[in-house]
Amino acid sequence: MSISITTFAIILLIGHLIAAGFIFSVLRKQAALLREPIDRYYRTFRLGLFALSMIIFIGTLVPIAIDTITLFVDTQRPSQIYTISLVYASSNMVRDIASAAVIFLLYRISSNSHRP
Repeated sequence: MSISITTFAIILLIGHLIAAGFIFSVLRKQAALLREPIDRYYRTFRLGLFALSMIIFIGTLVPIAIDTITLFVDTQRPSQIYTISLVYASSNMVRDIASAAVIFLLYRISSNSHRP
């Protein structure tokens, strides 16, 4: 199986941007909610969710940078990508999207579970 590195970098970049979008949405809403008065138990949970979201968001920045560099900077790389690299990078992208989606769903569940 052969795919150009440019095409693959575009696919990866889109996936990583989707993951970053999920996490950024959670971070933005969590930051606003942490400014409001809230029960100590929920505050601890929200702080944990915020910290986990930050870790995942920061973790998506490196792949976004690598994908962007691959697309826009001449790095003297081969034009084709090996199958093992394709599988590895794809699984990392899927993991990033899944992690971001789970955090987003946790945020949704937690925000609906303790409304007055």
